[in-house]
Amino acid sequence: MLKRFGVIGCGYVGSAVSRRLHRAGYDVVATVRDQLRFPLVEALGATPALLDLASEQADFRFLEKLDGLLISVAPTRQDDNYEDVYAKGIGNLVQALKISSNTRPLHITYISTVGVFGDQGGNRVHEGSPLDLSHPINRLLINAEQEILGLQGDNRDVCVLRLGGIYGPGRDMVALVQQAAGRNISRDGDHIPAWTHLEDITRGVEFARRDNLKGTFNLVDDMSLSRRQLANIICERRGLPPVIWRGAPNGARVVNASVSNTKIKHHGFTFHSPSMLGLSTLSSERVNSQA
Repeated sequence: MLKRFGVIGCGYVGSAVSRRLHRAGYDVVATVRDQLRFPLVEALGATPALLDLASEQADFRFLEKLDGLLISVAPTRQDDNYEDVYAKGIGNLVQALKISSNTRPLHITYISTVGVFGDQGGNRVHEGSPLDLSHPINRLLINAEQEILGLQGDNRDVCVLRLGGIYGPGRDMVALVQQAAGRNISRDGDHIPAWTHLEDITRGVEFARRDNLKGTFNLVDDMSLSRRQLANIICERRGLPPVIWRGAPNGARVVNASVSNTKIKHHGFTFHSPSMLGLSTLSSERVNSQA
């Protein structure tokens, strides 16, 4: 029987996952918030469904008869805010899944961020390390993770994948650094972010579904360089002046941790991109800002 997979949030990540799963033989239904995007979803080989998670009239009928579900949501509209998405929206979804009449075993993968670690002074962290509750956005993100993980049981298995800053096709690191070279940037150059290639995200979602992963996993590559170290390497390769780091503004949400990916490797996952510096396509990819 054809496996049916739902994708909530058909942005950069959700679109890539939808395309990969369709090519792998899944019957994919993917949600968007605007019917004008239906043709884009159909071009991925998926069936579009209209869904606004935060709406009281949200239509969750597409959840019936699913075998797998990816939740990949974020504030994307100008009038969006984190509370609408991660408190109200996730709350609505969790309630809908709890009362769903779907009797099939359902594997749920939720996309989160290593941003929940906050500023750990650059120290090594793993899935069980303390999280940052000092910033209100991180509190929302952490609570959303816990709500989703609370669905574990009955016929549902739940996996949380924490990502770093996303790089991949259409997200060009060199262009980003070229724009910043020799300029003042309001970030701390000594902070250590984490990174994840889009290909590893799509492979990770399929891996989680296939191997029925449960619990929380850091899906980040092996690179643990500070922003300054990374930018210096790229600037030197391109003959550019270094970026001038002026420090993060007071109260800014920051990530500063060397994030371990050992757990997901121990479960058998191998990375397509262990480091963006090893990619021959470095000059044609753009890096997303830290999630």
